[in-house]
Amino acid sequence: MQAFKAKIGKIVTDPGRAARLVAAVDEVEQMVRQSSSGEHSYQAKLQALNTDYDATRADYTALFREHDAQRTALIQDALAMRAKLTSLTTDSEWEQLKQARLATLEAVIEAVSVQ
Repeated sequence: MQAFKAKIGKIVTDPGRAARLVAAVDEVEQMVRQSSSGEHSYQAKLQALNTDYDATRADYTALFREHDAQRTALIQDALAMRAKLTSLTTDSEWEQLKQARLATLEAVIEAVSVQ
């Protein structure tokens, strides 16, 4: 993340926009971490249901609905965040940041997946 933030400072020449973009990138990282935590929680709850002999279909349905609602909210938040990120850059800046952005996102996802 630090390398990506440094790249933002080199490509986005307006200090105000660069600072807002870095703050937005911090929000993205937090979103990924929360998503990972939520997924781990879901997996634990599902495992608990699977080992509970008395678990009902309604228990599973409630868990699946909760998980689906969380995923839907995450997708909406991610789309809103992408719009925010693109609004803070010019088309040229967005394109110049593309490879670093993708590499950084993959690294963050990998890091939280291991936890």
